[in-house]
Amino acid sequence: MLQLMERMRGELSEYAGGLKGVIRLHASTSALVEFLPPELHAFLKRYPMIRLQIEERTGAAIVRAVADGTADIGILGNHTPLRGLAALPYHSDRLALGVPKTHALARRKTIQFSEALAFDFVGPHAESSLWTLMMQAAQSSGKQIEPSIQVSSFECMCLLVEAGLGIALLPERVLAPHAESGHLAVVRLKDAWAERQIVIVVRDMDNMPFTTRALIEHLREPIASA
Repeated sequence: MLQLMERMRGELSEYAGGLKGVIRLHASTSALVEFLPPELHAFLKRYPMIRLQIEERTGAAIVRAVADGTADIGILGNHTPLRGLAALPYHSDRLALGVPKTHALARRKTIQFSEALAFDFVGPHAESSLWTLMMQAAQSSGKQIEPSIQVSSFECMCLLVEAGLGIALLPERVLAPHAESGHLAVVRLKDAWAERQIVIVVRDMDNMPFTTRALIEHLREPIASA
C-alpha cells in the first residue's frame, strides 16, 4: 500500500510541473519509416519535458524487450507472435513487390504472392515481422522461400532490387519514391494478408505510468477520432 501511494505521489508530481519522464520505445522499421516521425515530433512539442529512447528492432526482439521490461512500448506488425502482450491497433499498411525495371514481372500490375516465389528475393532480417509474414505466406501455399540476400535496411533492399539482384516485399509507402524516380516497378499483391495491421504492444495495460499512457493515447488519436 505504501509503495502504491509513493508511486501515485511520484506520478502526480509529474503533472505539477508538466508531464515529464523517459519512455523507452522499440519499433519496427516499417513503423519508423512510415508513421512514427511526425507523430513523435507532435508528441514532444506537446510534452517537451518527456524524453524518448527509440530503438529500431526486429519484431521478435521488440516482443522480447517489452516482455522483459527493457522497453515500455513496442510497435510492430501483428503477424509476429505477441506471446501474451497486450496489443492495440495502430496503423495499417499495404505490402507490394518491388521489382527491377527489366524484370519479367515489371509489366504486371498485380500478382499472387505464390507466383512470385518462382523468383529470387532480396529478403528482410530473419527476425523481422515482415519475414515472419513472408514465411507464413509461403508455407500456406505449400512452397518455400529462400532469399538469395537478406539485409536489415529497407533502403538497402530497394537499392539491391534496383541493381537487379532480386525482388522484394515491402510497404508500398517505402517503394513509392523509388518507383516515382523510375528506378524500380511496383507490383501489387492480390493476397488479403498484404493489408497489414501494425500494433502497439505493452506488458500490462492497467499499470502504465502516465507518460507511457499519454504517448499511446497520442499515437492512437487518429483511430479514436475516425
